Amino acid sequence: MSVAIIQDTLPQLDLANGFARIAADDIREMAGPEAMAEWPRFRASWDDLERDDYMADGGTYRRRSFSVFKLGPERLHRKTHRPHFQGRQYNPLNGGLERWFMPTDAALTDGLLIPALLRSARDMFSPDGANDHWLAELHQFRIEARTDGPGHPTPEGLHRDGVDWVFMMAIERFGVTGGVSHIHANDGTPLAEFTLTEPGDAVLLDDRRVLHGVTPIHPAYGDKPGHRDLLVVTYRRIEG
Repeated sequence: MSVAIIQDTLPQLDLANGFARIAADDIREMAGPEAMAEWPRFRASWDDLERDDYMADGGTYRRRSFSVFKLGPERLHRKTHRPHFQGRQYNPLNGGLERWFMPTDAALTDGLLIPALLRSARDMFSPDGANDHWLAELHQFRIEARTDGPGHPTPEGLHRDGVDWVFMMAIERFGVTGGVSHIHANDGTPLAEFTLTEPGDAVLLDDRRVLHGVTPIHPAYGDKPGHRDLLVVTYRRIEG
């Protein structure tokens, strides 16, 4: 998908408070029908994620993958697989060490949908950035809610990710309650709370201006486990 096509379908976002919600219909329009045809395979890839074994709280409720891209005005390049690292000032629970996660399936990143989503999110916060270059870190998350305990989408609590922008998109919400997103200003003032429910529902955050967190999820149907699947992409401006 060309940058011009994405620009023509950008929703009008109000980022005055440091965040904006994007409707699933807008996501589908930006990606385009050819890329969206990959959605069934894209969604199914969450079923293959490996357990996150780095949880300092001892939790076994999170599965994930991780890949890194360099995104320029025209070119998207997947970088050699590397560990994920966050300083403890941003992630006091699991930060301060290199964490190796399974890479995102190359068949997906070489397709149409993931590149379209990476470029679409970039163009929403940088529509005129003809010369901008970004390091984009892509995370697939599955948080599981089981009868032996809740799942914690953000066990570190309200936080920043230590980047410039964060794009979060719902993939599937199955058999759970909870999972309410909270957005606060950096001084702690609450700005919004909402639940990403429909596949494609998304939110874009200016990570320099707001904090975000999500409440725990619980099984909705007694003894039947459920899960919450999310795509998260963080963007940090880099030199070209």
